[in-house]
Amino acid sequence: MDRPLRLIYCVFGLVTFCQASIIPCKDDDTKCLVSTANDIYPKIMSGDASIGAEILDPVWIDEIDGSVTILKYKFERCTVAGYKKCNITSLRIDAHNSKLKLNLMCPEVNLSGFYDINGRLIILPVQGNGNFSIDAYSYNINIDATYKIVKTDDRKEYITIKNFNFDANAEKGAKFQFDNLFNGRKDLADSVLKFANENSKEVLQEFQRPILSITYKIFIKNIYKFLKAMPMDNIFKQIYPKLHSFTCVRASLTPPTPCKADDTNCMMTIGKSVYKQVLTGDKSIGAERLEPMKFDEIDGGLTMLKFKMTDTTISGYEKCDMKDLKHDNAKMSFAMKITCPHLEVVGTYDMDGRLIVLPVQGKGKFSIIMDSYDLSLTVTYKIVKDDGGKEHLSIKTYQAEAEPIKGVKYEFQNLFNGKQDLANSVHKFANENWKEVTLQFQGPIIAATFKKLIKNTNKFLKAMPMDKVFL
Repeated sequence: MDRPLRLIYCVFGLVTFCQASIIPCKDDDTKCLVSTANDIYPKIMSGDASIGAEILDPVWIDEIDGSVTILKYKFERCTVAGYKKCNITSLRIDAHNSKLKLNLMCPEVNLSGFYDINGRLIILPVQGNGNFSIDAYSYNINIDATYKIVKTDDRKEYITIKNFNFDANAEKGAKFQFDNLFNGRKDLADSVLKFANENSKEVLQEFQRPILSITYKIFIKNIYKFLKAMPMDNIFKQIYPKLHSFTCVRASLTPPTPCKADDTNCMMTIGKSVYKQVLTGDKSIGAERLEPMKFDEIDGGLTMLKFKMTDTTISGYEKCDMKDLKHDNAKMSFAMKITCPHLEVVGTYDMDGRLIVLPVQGKGKFSIIMDSYDLSLTVTYKIVKDDGGKEHLSIKTYQAEAEPIKGVKYEFQNLFNGKQDLANSVHKFANENWKEVTLQFQGPIIAATFKKLIKNTNKFLKAMPMDKVFL
């Protein structure tokens, strides 16, 4: 498969996919292209906390300004859902002109939120504000995109999407529901809704472009983050020889007994030992102590929720237990699973936006207490030479996922400038819906945490030549 074609796969893929797990396809092998794209698509929708890529289903949007020629509308506090169930039905690539054409078929896409509308809906006058929902069925989406290769100041090449265009239609129609049209005048409201639902395809065409424009900008932003995480020289480089045995080392201690690559029990023993060393740190190689883990600032700028955490401390990682560790020689990667019985995050917060469905605002002290927290981490590594010509391992990319298992307790002091009734509502919602809230909230925290862990790990690896690590 030629180089431009591989770039296209990276537009739709993850860091790990871009390195070794893409199935080679000829540029005219449509069946192969579609199959590979459908394998990768769910990964993009799931996001990647380690690089700040958000979950894309559902998507939360603060505001959509839909001012068109004869109709002015504004949607606020919107949720878009259903894209994770879409299927890529066609993918065509023009490698010579750096272009691609993509078709998605989505069984059902839903948009809901608050509306304010005034103007004409094709032929009928319409006016009102309130809650709304739009359901599109058998939603057929076509996307045309071009890409380019850019070179940064560090002289590394990255792929970026240059521009894109789209169109969409609901092959099985759409259902519209707008509460409080004409300030509650049911006769007028019923006439508009009847017209809209009987002519749903035409009405959706009138409405949808501003909605799709902002939704796909969010999607493209996520894809940019995946692309930015992988320089081209990390994608296209020689494959190092397979490594047939493995051992981990501590910078200041005698290396443990080497393990065979397929000896899971031996590798688990070494992995647990190294994990504790990474948390303990080592001043002689500049590796900081990570229990507790301290952060001057964590910036949590999400789509619907902006928050900043300062003077933050995370404790409890020293009690975590590594449950699984696998090494893949061919892909030069490790995959591990870690369970933490108890984690605490404390510090100072400044927050404004929406916590899923509730408005939230305030600043002050906070604490987040998590009981039973599962972590999954996949890393790929490379081999580098130091000034003396000795080879060392270095973690190249990583992908982290986290899931709360038993419960999370949130406490934010001084919400809404001390208005207790509003604060109580937010705390009640957050603590009753702890899993959903944590999955929305945790991305920037997880990203900051693993950035420190990987930095420490690479300092240990830099201190130990490969001939002390691998037989």
